[in-house]
Amino acid sequence: MDKLRIGLIGCGEIARNAHLPGWAEATNGEIVAICDIREDQAREQAAKYGIDDVYTDYETLLGRTDIDAVDICLPHHLHGPVGIAAAEAGKHVLVEKPITTTLEQAVELIDACERKGLKLMCDQIRRFSPTTQFMKQVIELGAVGNVTYVGSRQFHLKDIITQAETKDQGWKVTQEGAGGGAIHRDGIHSIDIVRWLSGSEVVRVSAEIDDFIWEQEVESCGHTLMRFQNGAIGEMVMNWCTMHPGFGEMTVAGTKGTVRTGLRSQEVEIFSADLGARNSGLNALLDGLAGKSTGYTQIRPEMMTVRVPQGRDSRTLLGEHFVDCIVNDKDPLTNGLESAK
Repeated sequence: MDKLRIGLIGCGEIARNAHLPGWAEATNGEIVAICDIREDQAREQAAKYGIDDVYTDYETLLGRTDIDAVDICLPHHLHGPVGIAAAEAGKHVLVEKPITTTLEQAVELIDACERKGLKLMCDQIRRFSPTTQFMKQVIELGAVGNVTYVGSRQFHLKDIITQAETKDQGWKVTQEGAGGGAIHRDGIHSIDIVRWLSGSEVVRVSAEIDDFIWEQEVESCGHTLMRFQNGAIGEMVMNWCTMHPGFGEMTVAGTKGTVRTGLRSQEVEIFSADLGARNSGLNALLDGLAGKSTGYTQIRPEMMTVRVPQGRDSRTLLGEHFVDCIVNDKDPLTNGLESAK
């Protein structure tokens, strides 16, 4: 099968470090055109990845009839306008997170794609992490019972003012450009995973935010508390002003057990009565890992640590999923509605 032809709009840091390398390994899609207002950066990346066509005007790229879809890697406030323009031009849309900076604009983008019968997907990359997917499988097998708590807590020291100045990313420290700080930029990944692992929808939320250490327009910490429809309590902490190199964890607790992992860890800890009883579904899942070099360690009958094989790059898997949804008319895992929520 010929690869789906994709135009990449925006070749800043996230495109250079993640999207372009991810697409380079994809088996069903390829970048055939690249666009950025900084022509020198666009040409540099085009040369690196063997991309023939370079543009400085995204509307010109959208005018090409031989391009099937676009991957939008622009500042947050441009996601909506450029995504809508792409839909109007008949292109399927993959957009970096957040889907837009406002709910109203997200609805406009969703509607624009639906009117044209196009796929819309947001780059919520953590759903494609093997570690997160393994946790989801354990939960769905019932190993933790009824979910009572889902929490993601991350603490960093992230001077985004210096980051913006040294990387020409001034839009990231403004409310208009970014839509927010710790919650909109990094916390949005955690919120998406908290929602996904809960298996439910948020019905009530409260939060405290601040800009400790650095005075700026957007928050440098966001501590949120959620109540889900199924009764579970959710927590999302994204703190950029912690005097420490960084630490964090993702935890799901329930009436029968707990599953958790550390920040950037490949290891997942499971505590469950089902381990001692060797629940058949959980048994099959774990046996599937037994032949791999990573495998698992049984600490005691009801507790084990699993080192999850990472396999191919998550960004490549996300891109291939997007293409597969277009070719086979499937609903993307992180579609427009999920991302708007």
